[in-house]
Amino acid sequence: MKIDFSPEQVKLLENLDLSFDIDDDLSDDDIDELDDKVSDYFSSNCISSDEVTEEGIVCESIMDLIGEL
Repeated sequence: MKIDFSPEQVKLLENLDLSFDIDDDLSDDDIDELDDKVSDYFSSNCISSDEVTEEGIVCESIMDLIGEL
């Protein structure tokens, strides 16, 4: 399955050490990995003083895309 990520999403995803190319068709395993890594990144890096950071908003938008699949 091909997902059209926004430029902001692509920038964040390029920092996550994914085992696949986000520009290719994604398998179910790729989507599971993407969900796990984005969720982990969100919980570790995107909450400051109980508020979601700008980067966290990008993570949430990726997780919303995955949730719609």
